[in-house]
Amino acid sequence: MITFLLADNQDITRAGLRAYIADIFGEAGCCTLEVANKKALIEALTTHRDSTVVILDYALFDLASVEELLNLGRRFPEVAWLLCSNELSDALIRRLSAEHHVGMIL
Repeated sequence: MITFLLADNQDITRAGLRAYIADIFGEAGCCTLEVANKKALIEALTTHRDSTVVILDYALFDLASVEELLNLGRRFPEVAWLLCSNELSDALIRRLSAEHHVGMIL
């Protein structure tokens, strides 16, 4: 079973992502959890490592830097990361494009 961790501070975005995921995978095919901050994200990743996808709004979440995100990726190498944002700089996009476990929706 796939676990999706929704790391987004906007209620409407989380609701839309939850509905979209349920529509594609069905209620029995996945587990969708919401996390409100970095601490909750780390706690959830400690419990849910296998078959986990983090959907993260990088611009609105409480990560201090891209290095902090990459450190989380190294700490939880089995996790896939999908960043959603329209505020990513070209330099950040180039930096994250080199990471095999990070995808982006711009």
